[in-house]
Amino acid sequence: MKAAASLAGVLSRRPCLVGIGNPDRSDDGVGPRIVAAVRERAAGTVPILDAGDVLENYLFPIAETACRDVVLIDAVAADMEPGTLVFGPLEDFSGVSSGFSHKPSLHLCARILAQSGKRTWLLGIVPRSLDYGAGLTAEIEEAARGMAAAIIAGLAAAEGEDYDGA
Repeated sequence: MKAAASLAGVLSRRPCLVGIGNPDRSDDGVGPRIVAAVRERAAGTVPILDAGDVLENYLFPIAETACRDVVLIDAVAADMEPGTLVFGPLEDFSGVSSGFSHKPSLHLCARILAQSGKRTWLLGIVPRSLDYGAGLTAEIEEAARGMAAAIIAGLAAAEGEDYDGA
């Protein structure tokens, strides 16, 4: 529950949410899927971006936001069960790689964002498959729905609202 409490704390500070991933590589598309779901229910509460698999193209718009925190939402290749959620400061994940095509750039992007006064967090889901093919695997789809609901509820709590989960 430490990670959940930590995520709630970051969400209470109204971070910029950035989905990263390639939807044409199965579970690598989990980041864009989550931010799309959050945008649908919580548009206007925080900046929400779908960076696809080119986070570096969005650095300046992210740096220009008033947000102190940036949460990168991505598939995270780790020696854990598929569907496992991970969260924490990006620098704590130096031994973990994100999705397929953007592994090396996350830490470099975080260093650039730090120069703009941003703290970068990683919210990841361990993928089942990064093979070519559109759509998430069933267990990652379920994890993505749960994570989107948790983010929406956290943002609603930060705004002093109730979230009905519908």
